Amino acid sequence: MGSRKKSLRKLKRRIKEKAYTAGRAWKEAGPALRITAKVMWPLGVALAALGILGDLNGWWTDRSFLTNLLSSLTGVLFGIPFALIVLQQVAAHQAEQMERTVFKRLARREFSSITEALDRLYVRDDESRLQQLEDLLKNGIRALQSHAEDADDEPRRRHDRGGGDVARDSIEDRVRSVARFDEALTLWKAVIEDQEKCDRLWESALRTARYIDDHIGPRYLELDIPWVPAADRGGLSSTLERWPAFNWFNDLESLRFNTGTEHEAFTTALNAYDAALEALQRIELARNVAVKWLGYIRADD
Repeated sequence: MGSRKKSLRKLKRRIKEKAYTAGRAWKEAGPALRITAKVMWPLGVALAALGILGDLNGWWTDRSFLTNLLSSLTGVLFGIPFALIVLQQVAAHQAEQMERTVFKRLARREFSSITEALDRLYVRDDESRLQQLEDLLKNGIRALQSHAEDADDEPRRRHDRGGGDVARDSIEDRVRSVARFDEALTLWKAVIEDQEKCDRLWESALRTARYIDDHIGPRYLELDIPWVPAADRGGLSSTLERWPAFNWFNDLESLRFNTGTEHEAFTTALNAYDAALEALQRIELARNVAVKWLGYIRADD
């Protein structure tokens, strides 16, 4: 009894699916095709009824050609609209599949262009040098924080000792020495491309990410193609919108023209190192997000 009910439910579900498919096919048929079907099908029904009536009354006994002609015309009136609707559905399905393929290729190409642009920010992808640079910046930040705090009390200590102001060049030299600035800058330029090229590549990646958000993503969803999970959508462009400070070292290189206190000089250097470290981390974050999104797209192949 249970298996029979299950079979009936399956049959009802299939009938509903077929009815839905037929209804959709009729709705998607063009106006001209629907008008043609509305004219030809009633004529086919009328000819079929005439043929059956003729058979019952023996009208066609000696008229074989007319019988064949009437039968053929009846089949044409039923078959042509039906065939056109089916062919239209097949053509629409093929066009949709083609569009899905085209958009998949487009998405892969655009995501690949982002990862390539971000990869080109590096002079060469050297993990050991990157790690060395990151460690140097972190150590510099700790040293600068400590010296900035000490510099708060330095004017009072010099006053108690009867000392004068420290020359600007000695402040600059001290800051650069504590931060190991020359070493950090040399390593940065050995790992990261020049500012102009980095800005150009970052802008290209951001422009592509916005194009994906505005055009490719919505069309993917319309075509019912698996897309980036909802929680991650927009994450790439929002990551790229925060521009890394590729020119962080300018503040340190112009430190000698700073007329502020020693504490302000150390704070300036500290902010510059913070910006440099954040730039490295933001580049890596953007690369990881782009690679993750590209993985979503390739997983559907």
